[in-house]
Amino acid sequence: MSIEAAGPPPASTTPEATSRLRRRITGVSLWSSAADAPFERRPTDAVLLALCLAAVALLSIAAPGPTTVDDAASSLIDALPGLLGWFWETAYALALIWAVLLVLLAASSRGRRRLLGAQVAVALLTALAASALALGGGATWGQIGSALGSSEASATYPAIRLAVVLAVVAVSAPYVSRPLRRTGWTLVLGGAVAGVAIGIDTVLGIATGVVVGAGSAALVHLAIGSPGGRVPLDLVAAELADLGASVTGLEHAPADPRGVMTAVGRDDAGRRVLVRIYGRDASESSLLTSLWSRLWYRGGVLSTRVGRQTQVEHEAFLTLVAERAGVPVQPVITAGTAFGRDALLARWDEGRTLADLDRDEVTPEVLAGLWAALGALHAAGLSHGRVRPRSLVVRDDGYALADLSSGSTGPAGAELAADDAQLLVCTAAATDVATAVAAAHAALPQERLVALVAYLQPAALDPDTRASAKAAPWSMEDLRAAVVEVTGVEAPPLEKLRRVTLASVGMVLVLGLVAYALISAVAGIGLSTIVQSFQGAQWGWVLAAVLLAPVIQVGQAVATLGASTTKLRFGPLLGLQYAIAFIGLAVPSSAGRIALTIRFFQLVGSNPTAAVTISLINTIGGLLVQIAVILVTLVSGLVSLTPPAQTDEPSLRQALAGVDWGKVLVIVVLLALAAVLIALAIPRVRGFIRARTADTRVALRVLRSPRKVLLIVVGSVVWNVVAAMVLGTSLRAFGGEATFAELILINTLVALFAGLMPIPGNIGVSEAALTAGLVAIGVDQVVALSTALVYRAATFYIPPIYGAVALKGLRNRGYL
Repeated sequence: MSIEAAGPPPASTTPEATSRLRRRITGVSLWSSAADAPFERRPTDAVLLALCLAAVALLSIAAPGPTTVDDAASSLIDALPGLLGWFWETAYALALIWAVLLVLLAASSRGRRRLLGAQVAVALLTALAASALALGGGATWGQIGSALGSSEASATYPAIRLAVVLAVVAVSAPYVSRPLRRTGWTLVLGGAVAGVAIGIDTVLGIATGVVVGAGSAALVHLAIGSPGGRVPLDLVAAELADLGASVTGLEHAPADPRGVMTAVGRDDAGRRVLVRIYGRDASESSLLTSLWSRLWYRGGVLSTRVGRQTQVEHEAFLTLVAERAGVPVQPVITAGTAFGRDALLARWDEGRTLADLDRDEVTPEVLAGLWAALGALHAAGLSHGRVRPRSLVVRDDGYALADLSSGSTGPAGAELAADDAQLLVCTAAATDVATAVAAAHAALPQERLVALVAYLQPAALDPDTRASAKAAPWSMEDLRAAVVEVTGVEAPPLEKLRRVTLASVGMVLVLGLVAYALISAVAGIGLSTIVQSFQGAQWGWVLAAVLLAPVIQVGQAVATLGASTTKLRFGPLLGLQYAIAFIGLAVPSSAGRIALTIRFFQLVGSNPTAAVTISLINTIGGLLVQIAVILVTLVSGLVSLTPPAQTDEPSLRQALAGVDWGKVLVIVVLLALAAVLIALAIPRVRGFIRARTADTRVALRVLRSPRKVLLIVVGSVVWNVVAAMVLGTSLRAFGGEATFAELILINTLVALFAGLMPIPGNIGVSEAALTAGLVAIGVDQVVALSTALVYRAATFYIPPIYGAVALKGLRNRGYL
């Protein structure tokens, strides 16, 4: 897409100068930015460093010994023709040669001393970090020196030489041009494969070396910064000329926080022009921003506008649509990609923004004009998405909106309310609360003024707007109270925009500490012992447990289908079970299942009482089936609840035999009688029970149908059996064995016990209970705890990944 302004070719740039600049842009160059380009610290480097640290921790679990992946790679390489040996050796050497050439290039180029320092620093840092890991894995200093200076097989963990080479290439990437970057990454990739092919290191060592090198480069970039890729202003003028716009006197303007370079100049008529240049950082900044929005805020979406050209086209498109609908905006002059390099958008920049006005200049007429401009945008079926002081313009001919890069077409009511809330905060920061609320009350109908109250919170504001509100003499509570007073209605609750809060992070940390304390108390072992256990795990059995776990929800969906009186499709029911797995991360499993089931059946035509009854039928049916399976296996003699012969630990049957079941029965009966007496003594409770009795009777009609009962039984059998199989495969991964009846019994008791605990996700409780159950049947403590961790990962921590997809699909189809 290229939107060109009408008129003669620009006269400010001669054809000869344009030709020289075109060759300078499109020809092969060594550097991506000028030597004096400003340096910036990028959030992507912080994310990369965090990911690398996590990857090193995970890879260290299986280090340093060879794994099944290493064995498979060796077998594959042995099957290749022997003539490829010279090719692998050359590829391995070329990676090192390229890194040396990059260092020599920096040393011999003017103004590149900072790059040279970064290369030396990252090489030393990577060598030290990789050497420390190697020493921790049992390597000697002699082996480390051989790994750095020799091309012979050394098999150190990690691959130290490759780590240093990759670190130098990675730290140089922001400085050099795209052809050099691509060449470097290609040679490094070839060197990594060659290192495995000629036996210099294992796949695990190569992978860890890559992670260490990338993490070291990210750390150096964070420490000293890296070039921002700021385009020289003469090239910006040439690129604008290539798009048909003549702009002179360009000067740098404050950069956009999303990595977009901004410049201002004048056209031939002397009017002010603002130019936005989407360079190298624009794509990654847009992607990171959308990912952060998706993770941190409810309703955040992954942006598809991550390409430079796409971002320019989006802003230009929305501006043109708004202009055609009569919305006062800053018109676009031209937009597109010049010379196949940078994407640019140029627009008029007439007038002053709200941030540039003095307080006495912000009159009620100005506020009314800004509200009218935003109202016209909403009436045109568009949202702004980023109302801030610098996007509100006061011109000689009226008022206008600028910067529609975050806007959208066909916005939902929440997006419109968020725009209104942002404008109210901007105007209150520029004047005072009473004046701003009076202007909003005059411009908006009652329902829209009430709706924006839920978005008067920092999470709904742009960083610039948030900073303005923070510096104001009033608080958000004052602003909300003023709106409530004017409308005369009760204040609506704040919209829950944040997925993550400091309180939730603290809760996770507390749960983690509690989980560690519970597991340590039950198993009595430390973290190092668990790591050693995982190093010797049979990962094929671990993978089998992960792949088998989703079948559990199939059985649960069959049981739910049998418990329902409504005709339902099996697909949505299966999606409901996966969605429950996702909800289980936030609320206790039983509460999450009942709440989500109630909502699901309400939307498919059942009443809340029937939904609760369906959940109870599912639960009771599953419990009865679990007991029946245990009794059948015990009576039939197919399996025996006896511990393995090699252990002296008491069996679980012996442990249960010591329980005084008479006392347990008396306690249960007394609790049931107390519940009945309370229900009879309280009129409100009696009325509630009578009101729900009819609905319950209707829902219980499913028990009269043999087909429905069969579905409940079959579904319950399937999910209990599969859960026991997952526990069994997890146990086999660490060399342990147990009878099927023991697995069924342990899984049943743990499920019942954990379901009663009001702990989100039963974190720590389930792991400790599983460990205790396995230890009780004679399994070694280390093996029991490792088994519990794999089982919980397969059945609880991994299912939310596909559960989130199922939850979104159900919402999109109107089932939730």
